[in-house]
Amino acid sequence: MATVDLGKLKPVWKGTWAGSTSYEKDDMVQEGVNSYICTTAHTSDASTFSNDSANWDTMATGANIPTQTGNSGKVLKTDGSSLSWGDGLPTGGTSGQYITTDGTTASWGTVSSDCVQVASYSTTSTVGSVELENIFSSDYKNYRISITTQGDTLGGQWLVIRLKNGTSSITSSNYESLTVMANSNNLDKNQYTSQSYWLLSNTTRPSYPAALTMNISNVGGASARYPIATFTGGGWDGTGALKTHSGFAYYYGNTGDADGISIFQSSGNITGIDVTVHGFK
Repeated sequence: MATVDLGKLKPVWKGTWAGSTSYEKDDMVQEGVNSYICTTAHTSDASTFSNDSANWDTMATGANIPTQTGNSGKVLKTDGSSLSWGDGLPTGGTSGQYITTDGTTASWGTVSSDCVQVASYSTTSTVGSVELENIFSSDYKNYRISITTQGDTLGGQWLVIRLKNGTSSITSSNYESLTVMANSNNLDKNQYTSQSYWLLSNTTRPSYPAALTMNISNVGGASARYPIATFTGGGWDGTGALKTHSGFAYYYGNTGDADGISIFQSSGNITGIDVTVHGFK
């Protein structure tokens, strides 16, 4: 007749494994984050569970869960060996990047577009100039500069642009510009050679807005370039007539790396201005 151990009709939970303890077959213990069932009656080794592991089979494998205190709203993630709380996003992202995936793994990517705003400036105060530095790069072949002024302090002065290299203005007398002006009274043209800036439009007047758009190429990211631009703009000429200016601008010489611009009046100050710069691939 078979012998039935009435004390072992079901496994018995023995709590945390302990050294120098008698265990019977089918006793269950916890060791670390795992649970085990005894396969052979024995007295456990006095030192560590690893010295006694031949007498046990793994029932369940667990993991060390970090404390939840102070981690509300976070998700549990792993680096392949340990768990931690985080926001669930890939590591290593920088400002302006977005999350992308190859269908398997998420990672940070950089926004890429054929047209991106690279700079802007806006003020309603009177300023002597607008300095936009390090805005041109080799990322874009062409740039569009849009300018709206709220007026100037003298009236009839030219709105001008000078190229910059970093924080330094390029003041060589290599700026050439040709403008064609039209209003209700006449049609005129002006050519300016060997200037230290481009003269673009004299449509600004005190308290009257004027607008100008400039398309510029051959700037940013390369030496031995000759910046070239077209422009168009208009405003009130101060005599009761509207005036438009359009033309062509050229820098005759090696600017090094022209990566910025300075915008100002040939005389006087600007009484409020908005500027945006977009790059086109």
